[in-house]
Order: sequence, then C-alpha cells, then structure tokens
Amino acid sequence: MTKRTRPANPVSGSCPRTRSADRARDPPREPGRLTERIDVLTRNRDAVAAYLDELRQRAH
Repeated sequence: MTKRTRPANPVSGSCPRTRSADRARDPPREPGRLTERIDVLTRNRDAVAAYLDELRQRAH
C-alpha cells in the first residue's frame, strides 16, 4: 500500500498539486488570465450596480 502525502479532492479524486504543476509550466500566461478575469468581474459588478440604480429610480 502506498502512503498518500496529500489529500485528494473528494469530487475529482485528483491531488491539489496537479493543477499547480500545470500553472508552473506556463507562468507568464497566468497573470494575464487573472487580469482578464478581474476585468470581467469589474464590468459585471458595474453592470449590476447600474441595473439596480435604474430599478431604484423607477421605483420612486
């Protein structure tokens, strides 16, 4: 029987380190992807805020 050094993900069964190893192979791409994701989240936040403001104005 082999000894497990890290717990596996209960859903996928994969070890958490696997994904980190994939990211370590291509580190320059990761900051760009994170920046893109932050931009999307910022736009979504702003769109929701504008929508809620419009609803509030219509309610008065």
